[in-house]
Amino acid sequence: MMPRWFIALSPDGAARSAGESIIAAFREIAGGDSVKTFDTLAYRTAFQKLLAAPDDTMAADLLNQSLIVQCLDFRATHLLVLALCPITLFSLDLLRRQGVITMHWFYEDFRRAAYWKDVIAGYDLFCAVQRGAVEAWCKAHPSTHYALLPTAASLPPPAAGPEEKTVDVAFIGLPSEYRIDVLENLAAHGISLAVAGSGWESYRGSLQPFIRSGKWTDHAAMVGSARIGINLSKDDPADNRADTQISPRVYDILAAGAVLLTEDVPLAHELLRGYRFHVFTDRKDAPAKVRAIIADWKAEKAAAESNRARAASQDTYGHRVRRIIDLAGGCGARDAGRRHSGA
Repeated sequence: MMPRWFIALSPDGAARSAGESIIAAFREIAGGDSVKTFDTLAYRTAFQKLLAAPDDTMAADLLNQSLIVQCLDFRATHLLVLALCPITLFSLDLLRRQGVITMHWFYEDFRRAAYWKDVIAGYDLFCAVQRGAVEAWCKAHPSTHYALLPTAASLPPPAAGPEEKTVDVAFIGLPSEYRIDVLENLAAHGISLAVAGSGWESYRGSLQPFIRSGKWTDHAAMVGSARIGINLSKDDPADNRADTQISPRVYDILAAGAVLLTEDVPLAHELLRGYRFHVFTDRKDAPAKVRAIIADWKAEKAAAESNRARAASQDTYGHRVRRIIDLAGGCGARDAGRRHSGA
């Protein structure tokens, strides 16, 4: 039987935007007839409206019942749950008993989005953008296979020419105390910025002239107009660099033809091997690194163009979806072995 993919789409924020790109890639690669989307936002909203009194738990239960029914009716061979979807362990266990291979792509920070602890045992495959506790759990429980799977570039338009680089540094992400501190320090050193992401509409401070949007939208043009795209963790990574996530948007920065400046954490060096990028160690170090990049702009622009071509050829969502499909084949073989042995 040809694989049939039932995909639960994230309900909120940047996770949903990434999910839409993932599903589009699945439809292109696997074929539209073999892919069905379950929009958790639409179902959650609909059930909340139906209830006489607001009840998030009841809405989540009804959402899970609908997912189970639709997944089985679609005759899905694989369930792929994307980040932040409120799918329960009960639903996953039930579908596994029906022969559905359950997979999750967790492209959040495992230290913040802690729901993974409650559901990871229900997955045959758990893909994550970090190592740390998630990988350790999977090694201790062989029934759940772990795979390091970074996000990807959504292929924005070609990089702008040097005459169109209108700002020094672009940042996309929700505001936090640490991020605000780093960005305000850059601005205090006379570095021009472009800032966007959910939550910035409530910010009041020296960065206000640089805020382009307080929503999750396509900011490819904004990044393309900047010399540098900066990756900032939500919290200062100084106390735990080994487990610090790098933002999924690093690939968008590279694909837009901007120079990537990121915190110096091990995962950046592992996932971005083959790219040229720059690192900084703390807020005081960041302005000097920006100045050095701008001062050597001719060489940096050539490297950024090379990065852009590499991202387009190796780090798109199409590449990630093909990897998921390959991993699913291994899960299918293990599942068949379990059934054959009666496990």
